[in-house]
Amino acid sequence: MSLKAQESGGSFTFIKNADILSSHGNIEGRKVILQILEVGYRAADPYPNTRKLVHIKNGKLLIGSDIFDLSEVKNIYVIGAGKAVQRMAKAFEDVLGERLTGGHINIKKGEHSDLRKVEVTFAGHPLPDESSVEGAKRIKEIAEKATKDDIVIYVGSGGATALSVLSPPEVSIEDLVKTYLLLYYDRGIPIWELNIVRHHLSLLGGGRMNMYVYPAKYIYVLTNELWPEETLSYVDPYSTFKDAINIVKKYEAWDELPQSVKSLFERADPKYELPSKEELSKVFIRKHVVMTTEYMLKGAKKQAEKMGIKGIILAQRVSSEARDAGRTLASIAREIEQRKRPFKVPCALITGGELIVTMGKSAKMDVKGGRNQEFALASGTRIEGSDKITVGSIDSDGTDGPTDVAGGMSDGYTMQRAKELNVDVHKALQDHNSYEALTRLQDTIYTGSTGTNVQDLRVIYISD
Repeated sequence: MSLKAQESGGSFTFIKNADILSSHGNIEGRKVILQILEVGYRAADPYPNTRKLVHIKNGKLLIGSDIFDLSEVKNIYVIGAGKAVQRMAKAFEDVLGERLTGGHINIKKGEHSDLRKVEVTFAGHPLPDESSVEGAKRIKEIAEKATKDDIVIYVGSGGATALSVLSPPEVSIEDLVKTYLLLYYDRGIPIWELNIVRHHLSLLGGGRMNMYVYPAKYIYVLTNELWPEETLSYVDPYSTFKDAINIVKKYEAWDELPQSVKSLFERADPKYELPSKEELSKVFIRKHVVMTTEYMLKGAKKQAEKMGIKGIILAQRVSSEARDAGRTLASIAREIEQRKRPFKVPCALITGGELIVTMGKSAKMDVKGGRNQEFALASGTRIEGSDKITVGSIDSDGTDGPTDVAGGMSDGYTMQRAKELNVDVHKALQDHNSYEALTRLQDTIYTGSTGTNVQDLRVIYISD
């Protein structure tokens, strides 16, 4: 291991249990991984880029290249939803000061708020709840009351679809949750397809907000989750109820949908259909991306190289079953360790994107886990006995699946430690119960809410 790598210790702002994680197994390798993950987190903060986007100068409001004469602006509102939007709203509050009229955002329960003028609803995620609905109503009210003399700034990030839902009256929140559970957890439908279905279940989805804001000027500021290139056909904002039905049927879930949802989709009431291209074209809207997965990956790479380790971004967007991805990337790490190909050691393999955990119909209801924990645990089965490979995987928002941890770690000693602690790793993977296994191994990564959301960061370190 290089001298720089050995000197990898440092302060941790995000990772709260770094001392415990680096107290066992491949200690030096874990210290390296933790430092790289920590810096990746820091690089994913949307606040600095949002601050760079907006300025007030000589009585003018500058948002990107758009200039607004404040003497001609009556009200400025900030609304939105998502796991990263509080940091973005905070930036607008700090720049606009008293020029900000107010607003409302929905963020995840468990966070705290330090906003002064923008109201906050703490809502359910990954499953919506009554708070998601109540906050969505408030957001819609503000959007609809805006006039041509107003500016509405919508801040959005991953998680918004669950955090702010407003289904048509005939679909209850209970039926909405059943639908989410069926499609996401049972069938494992990828987000880019699932969102087409969910946009038809919420009166805030799929461009509807554009129409509510009209005729005000609409500024859309977002952190962008980057999906695999082959999914581009699924992000068309002009999808229809028929498209949603086709996706549900593709995954053989139509017959199990709540009747209220099936009736809504089959009826295809025009008043609940998404806005057309022609309707959207009349809205003044500007879109600004202030954060993507790329910032996090590049931050991790830069930190690795600062430590004398070759940082290799293998892929910005990886989407597959978490277990399969863990085993595959761990096998590549083995190839590097044993045959010094295709990269020389020491190196760090860095990937982003969002993996999938398909629970299936036979899934047990008392198990817990997440895609990053499952990735880390599955990796451990392929690097057993190695004293050079360490794995770390985190969700950028700080919560991996329906758990209180951000992700997990493993190394070449994980399987031996599991045997000593009577932890059946293979059964845990089979049951998707990675949280319990990693908790007993003291290998869950805990951060709490991070205030950002740009998918996941996975790092595999192979020492020399």
